[in-house]
Amino acid sequence: MKFPLFATCVSLCVLAGCKSASSTAAKTDNSEQVGTAAVDLDSSEPVVSKVSYDPGAPATPVTLTTANFERQVLQSDRPVLVDFWAPWCGPCRRMEPTIEALAKEFRGQVTIAKLNIDEHGEIADRYQVTNIPRLIVFRGGRPVDSVVGVTSKEELATRLHAALGVTPVAGTTRQMR
Repeated sequence: MKFPLFATCVSLCVLAGCKSASSTAAKTDNSEQVGTAAVDLDSSEPVVSKVSYDPGAPATPVTLTTANFERQVLQSDRPVLVDFWAPWCGPCRRMEPTIEALAKEFRGQVTIAKLNIDEHGEIADRYQVTNIPRLIVFRGGRPVDSVVGVTSKEELATRLHAALGVTPVAGTTRQMR
């Protein structure tokens, strides 16, 4: 996922009258390095620190099992979107292209994962999944957001930005305070 240049993000915040600005920024080359840049407007020096970003993360959803759920979801250092699904579920199959697209868009920032409830029902029971598709966003090992049913990519992206602590503003991405 590409973000606008840091200067553009900060400029928008300055125009909006923010006391301090924080923005997620990326290089414009193909390296997709992502960091959090913060500027104290009383000082002209930007302070840049890296957010949790894994350039080696898969661009496809992770398949969850009982064996890897704790490591992949509960112990993750970044947000995780878990798609609780079943192969016989038509709406679940409709969500597959959306889940695939989100895995590419949020690669390295959010883990996108799928859990087959027929094969791993005990995990679905633990999170009271009674209707599918059910998508639960985990952060810090805890569920922080959930949606049931076919949901647009845009709606899910908004929820993932919220889990990351950023919100899209006029074509930019900005850190929420």
